Amino acid sequence: MITKELFGEIEEARAFAQAIIDTVREPFLVLDNDLCVLAASRSFYQAQDPLKLLRNT
Repeated sequence: MITKELFGEIEEARAFAQAIIDTVREPFLVLDNDLCVLAASRSFYQAQDPLKLLRNT
C-alpha cells in the first residue's frame, strides 16, 4: 500500500524529472518499451507540428 508520504516523494521525483526534460531546447520525448509517450519537453509541444517530428524519425 502506498502511503501519502511515499506518494508525495514519487510525485516530487516525477516533477523534478519533468523539469529537467523541459530544459532541453530540442524537442524531446521519453518513450516506454511499447513506444508510448511517458513525457515530452515543452519544446516538443511548442513545435509547429509535433506529429511531423514523430513521422520524420
